[in-house]
Amino acid sequence: MLDSQIPSMVLKSVGTGLGVLGAILLAIRVKNFITALSLAAQCHELTLQSILSGGDIYNLHGSDMHIERAQKSGNWLIAFGFGLIATGGVLNIIAIWL
Repeated sequence: MLDSQIPSMVLKSVGTGLGVLGAILLAIRVKNFITALSLAAQCHELTLQSILSGGDIYNLHGSDMHIERAQKSGNWLIAFGFGLIATGGVLNIIAIWL
């Protein structure tokens, strides 16, 4: 009896592990993108404060490049993360049928 359940347990374990790994990759992508957006917002706020204070004006630029870099570098994380989650789901469905 136990021998017939081993393939099902292995598929469930691998499927769950792939789902967790995919979720971690998606979380890393979201964190990197939020960090880039936060940097851009801080640059914008500092520029506005320097303009409104009437003193020296800080001209910060390049924050858009950080956002673009985070978007481009994160594309593979999204695709791979969702792929792992989908594969894990399929393995769990197959394990139910066994």
